[in-house]
Amino acid sequence: MANFDDVVNIARTYLRDFPRFFQTSFGASGRTYQVGHVNIDKDSLYVATYLSGSASASAVSNYSIDERNGVVRFSSTPPAGSNILIEGYYYEWVTPTDLEFYTKRAVEKHLHAINTPLEALSDAVINAIGISAIVESLWALMT
Repeated sequence: MANFDDVVNIARTYLRDFPRFFQTSFGASGRTYQVGHVNIDKDSLYVATYLSGSASASAVSNYSIDERNGVVRFSSTPPAGSNILIEGYYYEWVTPTDLEFYTKRAVEKHLHAINTPLEALSDAVINAIGISAIVESLWALMT
């Protein structure tokens, strides 16, 4: 019995766009930091401030992430003399949020045409919907 996450996983697997780990650090010098990668998985992000040998993980409410462009912006400037560590996963082609959007579009198109719940579809149809999600996402990248 397939569900929405199965379709997303099929699309990600066919696309061969698997998560890649990154880790970067900066001397605190402002509020905004370019992490060096685009298409960040915001749910995997770990942000910490190191000051005098002591690490302090930053709460998600203390920074924002531009996941498509790989930019972290703190709500206030980190303390002078501290270091910032940012680590997580990124994708070569499509953020998880964007792939879920394109998968939702593909699912809606197919379910509207066949009037059957996703959970009742055969594996072959689920694979076709996953491939349709890839087409949607690659089309968006090309335009």
